[in-house]
Amino acid sequence: GFLLLKNSGNFKENKVIVYADIYELDVHEIVTNNVNLGKEDSFWLPIDINLPSNAKEGEYLMNIRIENNRHKEEQNFVVFVENNKGESVKLIRN
Repeated sequence: GFLLLKNSGNFKENKVIVYADIYELDVHEIVTNNVNLGKEDSFWLPIDINLPSNAKEGEYLMNIRIENNRHKEEQNFVVFVENNKGESVKLIRN
């Protein structure tokens, strides 16, 4: 999937880091680091995370954390993990 990272404020936001975590699967990824956002800038970021091949199919809570040295924000999303008998594991968000 993709995440729209947008700065709608009046100040530049430098050195922004985006993290994705699925705590139940012990997944902790840095989606991107050191992004500089000017005023009104926006970027589409791919969320490319590695899931364990033994992940059980079902719904999980994914935490997205966006921070720099001035601000921090977190959002939670319900995602569905599909496991095709160990051949491939997919993360699906509706």
